[in-house]
Amino acid sequence: MVGRYLVIYASDADEMGNFARTITTQAQATLGLDLVFDAGDVVILADLALRAVELPKGEGVLLGDIFPNGGVNRLSRLPPEDGEVIARSGGQTLMSSYWGAYVGVLHTTSEHGHRALHVLRAPSGEVPCYHIDVAKPQNLRLFFSHLDLVADLGLLRTTIDFEAIHQHLVYPVSRPEETCLKGVREVLPGTRISRSRGRWETDLLWSPWTSAARDQQYTRRADAVEATRETALACAKSWASTSSRPLLELSGGLDSSIVGACMTAVGMKPECVTLVTPDPGADERRYAAALADHIGAPLHVAPLAVRDIVVGRLTKLRYPRPVGHYLSRVVDDHFGRLGKDLGTDAFFGGSGGDYVFGYLGTSAPAADVLLTHGFGPVFFRTVADLATLHRSTIWNAARLAWIKSRSSTMFDQRPDVSFLTPDTSPNRLPLHWWLTPAADALPSKHAQTLAMAGGQESNDARERSLIAPCRQLLLSQPLVEVGMKTPAWMSIRSGRNRSVARDALADLLPSLVLARQTKGNFTVFNNAVYLQNAAQIRELLLEGELARAGLLDLAAILAHFEGKIARTDASFNRLIDLAYVEIWTRSWLS
Repeated sequence: MVGRYLVIYASDADEMGNFARTITTQAQATLGLDLVFDAGDVVILADLALRAVELPKGEGVLLGDIFPNGGVNRLSRLPPEDGEVIARSGGQTLMSSYWGAYVGVLHTTSEHGHRALHVLRAPSGEVPCYHIDVAKPQNLRLFFSHLDLVADLGLLRTTIDFEAIHQHLVYPVSRPEETCLKGVREVLPGTRISRSRGRWETDLLWSPWTSAARDQQYTRRADAVEATRETALACAKSWASTSSRPLLELSGGLDSSIVGACMTAVGMKPECVTLVTPDPGADERRYAAALADHIGAPLHVAPLAVRDIVVGRLTKLRYPRPVGHYLSRVVDDHFGRLGKDLGTDAFFGGSGGDYVFGYLGTSAPAADVLLTHGFGPVFFRTVADLATLHRSTIWNAARLAWIKSRSSTMFDQRPDVSFLTPDTSPNRLPLHWWLTPAADALPSKHAQTLAMAGGQESNDARERSLIAPCRQLLLSQPLVEVGMKTPAWMSIRSGRNRSVARDALADLLPSLVLARQTKGNFTVFNNAVYLQNAAQIRELLLEGELARAGLLDLAAILAHFEGKIARTDASFNRLIDLAYVEIWTRSWLS
């Protein structure tokens, strides 16, 4: 399981007093947490599922799985000289010399006697990290992995922030530090929050823009192919040191197939599971079976019927944001039960492959070439590749590339105001720390980074992580950095999406999967779920908390249900999403 932890910090050790002792005793007795660090003003409690790597001289603890760059096995201890450098840098060198899934808590003293606390989170984001301030006693801050943990200890006092929900609905991928619960904030992946000399500060330790810089891009496609292969296999070998009974979520698509192929190539022996629905468009068994047969792995089938999905029966969504989707919740439940039956010690999946491997649905690859190479052979070849990929004309592909290259829009975050109160917009738009690129950043890197920031919600709402950790091989920091260094135009060679990754691992994949350019389509299935749940969705939206908060365009919603406006894929999916947020809201108010 993903280990739970709680960090208690007081700006003055005397203020801890009985509070820390009481909470420590209660957490040990009722939640199974152990005391792993106590420096007077900082106390860290964690369960045994979360490995604790101590820094030398009592300067903190790293919680989670940590691998050295160029190494294989996860660390049980840090080399003393590295630990000292990491402590002196406040964790900065940790993200440049190591990678993994971890949260670091550093408690350091400068040569002038100034004490500082640093809490930092690995770029992968697999280990959650939230924080709140405690009203009594004052000047205490808690950092923790799960909201239920602090709620069970009686430490959570919060209300819903409807303004933040509004922003979440309009700009779902912006993902700022603020959550949708007042007073609950997130330490975002790659960032560090520090307390020194009486104040809190947050800064960025790792950013995709370092690798996405123009002078970091591969100039030879062969180098990108080689780096992708070597790094994917190296990361798989590192993760192999953490698991002996993995279960792979196999969609049948290229990304999860690459994960399965890499796992097997480094000696892992996964079992596989694929989801099957009555709709042939979403039936991936043919492709999943091809990969499972190719790697010699058992394949389990998880059937999913429309009648089994009742929106109102979703379990309480005790997360600080209404993340996920009804389908991801149901799939999570299916795979979790299977994992428990099989004795799984890690769930693997293919999340992140689209943006790591440069799968973009726009003209950005050709726009990049215009900005870096100008008009010339590379541009005309890329335009031809783009036209083939999107079944367009060369002239249209060139026109769109020109427009994209001249656009001043940093991120293509089109606001989604459908079914929301007209003529309103969020009063604030805080952004993820990664969404501030360099001035000369390329359009494709904008798209990849935006998708990466928004895609982090896939780490949030996986209940099966309470059974075993969810590993996202393709989001391993070294592989993400290779993906950001790979020019997007290299990844559409010959009109094939993700072509660098395909060429890098071609010998490990079955021909059926290697040649596949499409993805499963759940539109028909989602529509059937919507129709079955339409009456309840209508009640949830017209008589719910979002409506009472003034966020919804009730006239438009009513017109949809009465058939006065045309129904589209976008409309019924949007209404399902809004109902999901309503259920999240009610789960907190209840």
